[in-house]
Order: sequence, then C-alpha cells, then structure tokens
Amino acid sequence: MKKRQGWNPRRQGRPGGRRRPLHAALSISGLLLLVLLASCSGGSSSSGPNSPSVSARPSLPGRSPAVAASPSQQLNGISIYSSSAWLARQGSLCAVDQPEAPYLSPEILGVHSTQLPKLSFPQGFELAGVRVCSDEGMSGVGYILADNTLVRLLTGAAEWPTGAPAASISPGDIAGRPAVLVAPYGEGGNAEAIIAEDFGLMAVSRLQSVDAAKQLAAALQPQAVAPPPVKGIFAGELNGVRFFDTYHRQEPPSDCEWGPVGIISSQQAVALATGSPLDIKPDYLPANVGESSKGAYRCGSSTDAVESNFAPPGQRTTLQIIRLSGEPAWYSVYSDDWYTKQTVAGRPAVLVSPPDWAASDSSFRQLVIVEPFGITVLRGGLPANQLLQVAQRLNR
Repeated sequence: MKKRQGWNPRRQGRPGGRRRPLHAALSISGLLLLVLLASCSGGSSSSGPNSPSVSARPSLPGRSPAVAASPSQQLNGISIYSSSAWLARQGSLCAVDQPEAPYLSPEILGVHSTQLPKLSFPQGFELAGVRVCSDEGMSGVGYILADNTLVRLLTGAAEWPTGAPAASISPGDIAGRPAVLVAPYGEGGNAEAIIAEDFGLMAVSRLQSVDAAKQLAAALQPQAVAPPPVKGIFAGELNGVRFFDTYHRQEPPSDCEWGPVGIISSQQAVALATGSPLDIKPDYLPANVGESSKGAYRCGSSTDAVESNFAPPGQRTTLQIIRLSGEPAWYSVYSDDWYTKQTVAGRPAVLVSPPDWAASDSSFRQLVIVEPFGITVLRGGLPANQLLQVAQRLNR
C-alpha cells in the first residue's frame, strides 16, 4: 500500500513551493545545490555587523488573516485541531505533513550538524535525511527514514493538526509519556503517535498501524535531547535590497517576480532593444567561460528582465546574470547568517553566501546589486571573489 507523500529531503529545498523554470540549465542546478546542502559541523554561529535582522512574516499563500479556532479535542494535555481549523488559525507549517512545509537543510536556517539531536533508531529503520523548520511559534527537527516514516521533535505549544476523523483519535501512553494516537486514515493510511515532551512534542507519522507508531516512539528517547534554536527565513531590507520570503508569499515586486527556479509570474519573450540598460555585457569572465544563452522577458508593459547564462564549452551553466527593472527586491530562503553587505562599482549590494561556520561544500552564491533601473543579480557556482570581479566589470 502506497504511503502518502509529504515533504521529503530528496526533493525538499524547493523554496517557495512549485515554480516554473525559465531556463532549466542554471535554475535547476542552482535548485539542486540548495537541496544538497549538507549538514555542517563547526562552532556557534553569530550575526556580524552586516547581518540583517529577521522581520515578522505575513500571511500564508491563499489564506486570509488568522481567525480564532477551537481545538476539536483536548487529549492528554495536547490540543488536537482539524486540518481546516489549523489552517484557519494559521497554525505552524512545521506540524503539517505537506510538500509546502518549510523543512530545509540545517545550515540554511542557521543550525550546525553538531546541534542536531542524535536519535538512535531501532533495527530496520534507516535514517535518510534531517531537516529543520521554524514557523509560527513552532520550530524543530524532522528526521525522514528510508521507508518514508517521519519523526519530528518540535518546540512550542502542545497542539497538533490532523485530517483524521474523531473516531480515529484516542489518548494513549508510550513508555510512561502521555500521547495521542491516530489510527490510519485516508489513502495509504497514516498512523501517528504524538507524545508530550518537556521541550514540546515528538510526532511519529506515516506508519501503517498504531502499534507500529507506538513501537517506534517507545524506542526513541528524546527526553535526553532538545531541538536546537532554528532561525526563520530572513525577510526585510538590507543595503537597499528588500528580500521577500517565497515560502510565505511575502509581497513580491511588481512585474517580473523571480524565484529559485526562474520567473514565477507569467512572462513573454521579447526582443531586447538596442542600448537597453538591462542588457548584459560582462568585461570579465573566468577562464574558459563564455555566454551560452541570453533572453529578454516582459512581465508587465515593457521589457522587465534580461537573463544571460554562462558556461565552459559543452558544460552546464556555472554563472547566471539577471537584470530586473523596478523595485530592488529579491527572493529569500536563508537565515540572516547568509547575507552580508557589499559595495560593487560604488553601488550597494548584498552577497548571499554560506557563512564562515558552514561546512557545506556547496558553492552556490548570489550577489544582488542595486541599480538605477532595479537590480542586477549574479548567481552560480563561482567563488565569492570571482563573482565580485565579474560584477565590478559589468557594463553600466
């Protein structure tokens, strides 16, 4: 029987949910670099003088402002909400088992691998990946196992959403800990055990029977650990650039709205006018790298975006340069650790790059430069110093 699919580390890291690629070459490779960011080791993180502060997030996509909603049941000190009530009150997406849940690689949200609680899973359960989440007062760690079973350790209020009918929900006891048990429901079944812990909740999901959920939960000992602090996705202004949070649909700029895998808004390919300030003509490129494609796009009433891809002959794109007209705004999917102020050719800029403490081998970086017409963005697999070199010698 096929299990229901929720978020999965093999395809997570898709900031902002489903997106339409414009040019798959770098869009997809850049996306994969995000997905493959490894758990890191190192010292504690800190925000330097150039680091932004995180602002409060707005309403979620397609949702009205939060409304009061009462739990359908109170069992063993845990408030159980229906899925619809949870969405209406804008409950945390960390408790939602859907692809839109913002579970990301630990480094992306400021967590070291050394900070992740180490759980010992019983024989027959193989750990496939670890992700972290922070949303609406709830944060923590998600462990996905090779058979798609999901274990979450979450801080915050003792409350939980479920799509199960009331008859499938019952109080229980797991190794002396108060719990709520959810019998399999829906296509493929989804048995759950939600256990009250000192730090908040442990939830074991995506099993085929309540007994299986109870057995796995009983074998784990999260009392000796606690989820680390998880930062939220940075959203706000830094050095003249407004970064908007694609996961939570923070207000994007008008016209061409860019996301991690290309232009999100509808667009039309157009001819680039001679002398357009959006044209891209780099005076310097790394050795053996040349332009492989260029396109101009209209999302509003004029040419709003130009995109050039650069690569060694016959190889994948290693650098993409984008120019967008309008408000200097760009998408965000990282914690504030990743953002530092820069100056490029006398213009304010922001470098989006792994922080010094990160152990990830990902080389994916972005440089966002404020321009009179909007922004120039360079992104790809170049070292930061080469990215800055290319930017300094772009036509203006």
